[in-house]
Amino acid sequence: MTKFTEILRLKDQGLSQRQIAASLQISRNTIKEFLNRLESSSLALPLVEIFTDSDIWQLLYVDRGDVKSYHLPDNDWVEQELRHKGVTLLSLWANYRFSCKEKGMQPYGYTQFCKRYSDHLKTKNVTMAIPRNPGENTEVDWAGSTLFLQNFLTGDAVPVYLFVSTLSYSGYSYFEGFLDQKAPNWIAANVNCVEFFGGSTAIFTPDNLKTGVVKPDWYDPQLYQAYLEFAEHYHTAILPARVRKPKDKPNVENNVKIATSWIIAELRNKTFFSLDDLNTAIWERMDWFNSHPFQKKPGSRKSMFLEMEKQHLSPLPPFRFEYSERKEATVAPDFHISYDYCLYSVPYKFVGKKLLVRTTTTKIRIFLDGEMVAIHDRGVHKGQRMTNPEHLPESYREYASWSGASFRYRAKSIGDSTFRIIDATLKACEFEVQAFRRCVGILNFAKKYSPAMLEQACSIAAEDGRLSYKYIKNLLDSTVLQPLEAEQVEKEDKTSPFARPKGFYSVLSSKKEVQP
Repeated sequence: MTKFTEILRLKDQGLSQRQIAASLQISRNTIKEFLNRLESSSLALPLVEIFTDSDIWQLLYVDRGDVKSYHLPDNDWVEQELRHKGVTLLSLWANYRFSCKEKGMQPYGYTQFCKRYSDHLKTKNVTMAIPRNPGENTEVDWAGSTLFLQNFLTGDAVPVYLFVSTLSYSGYSYFEGFLDQKAPNWIAANVNCVEFFGGSTAIFTPDNLKTGVVKPDWYDPQLYQAYLEFAEHYHTAILPARVRKPKDKPNVENNVKIATSWIIAELRNKTFFSLDDLNTAIWERMDWFNSHPFQKKPGSRKSMFLEMEKQHLSPLPPFRFEYSERKEATVAPDFHISYDYCLYSVPYKFVGKKLLVRTTTTKIRIFLDGEMVAIHDRGVHKGQRMTNPEHLPESYREYASWSGASFRYRAKSIGDSTFRIIDATLKACEFEVQAFRRCVGILNFAKKYSPAMLEQACSIAAEDGRLSYKYIKNLLDSTVLQPLEAEQVEKEDKTSPFARPKGFYSVLSSKKEVQP
């Protein structure tokens, strides 16, 4: 309200209207109108000290016969209408003005309309909340307290971290326990909550955890790549909360506190041996929490979600999002890249290039400049080779120095036993290219030890029927083989094991070698 008594006090001190306006931070027109009304009224100056600003307002403004009384807005109606999507205080003020005009009453201006609604909220002991619309926002977080599993064999306590997600409008929530808070489980938790709600909201608001936000910034945050792909898959936007600003996601913060007492505390004395059993108990408590009636308004979180919010969620895509890891890998001369101790083929034209490998629990996808060049089922055991015949050239010999012919030729130059080992290694695979790396490893022993010692090791391995690279390596590392005399070693051929000497192409390749 305008400070009428202060205007009169400063005027008595000889200040001009301009100086009074600057001192009280009000308009000169307001001061001028007040002084004009005071001069034309029956009030005598100086005013009696008991007059307050409210008294002066009533005498000079409200009680004038030509001024209509203001009609107070129905703040309970305003609060109820703001629950609907797209409804704002400005649109409600327009409806209020139209209603006052029909009734012949004086409406408040927009500023006073908003002020009276704010005062109404203060009387209810709540802060001014940001209006939430149905299907607009999902808030996600980890609970600070943990649950525990009991190791069946050792009896040790295994911590379980509780994931909490809440729809900002209805408060409908999803809870799930995980064994860690790393990126795969963080993405899985977000996917599970979207599927539980049956759709996604326009916005996701997480905390600034590293598995979601690489570099926090209110204006331009750098998101974790897998989390960004999750948002693109479900047609939502990730808008992280500000650092140390829990009021940016108040609903999930409140539900974290509730989950601590209603879920974690309730299950603290029960023993669980598997994560599935624990989550079953969590979901039972979650159903009770969502169905529990509100204290100060009708319905529950679940009924409010089903009646007012579910229809506003974006529909789920036809397939669920899978977390994928990323790694750059260089294509070896045998047309394969290595990932997690397994080998995967790519088209031979990409030999020597760096490719991006994206992996899920079941698939390996290989990309060059955003275009997928190969896809494989993920290997299930160490050393497994996944080779697509379409990736192989028509003839290895015409393409690179790594070929069955080159390996057989060099092995023959070392000795018959080495040739037998290399030939058997190549024939043991469906495609000879799958054995190239083992052949390289075996023939490299000729440089590390000597061709003669390699021939001895291969001879023993052939007699024992053990033709593996590891067995030959163990023989060379052990004391089974006696080192040759220095003079004999000097006479050995120092030629690189992969050089192509005269007569190389006279060694014919096997039928498997040229198989596309």
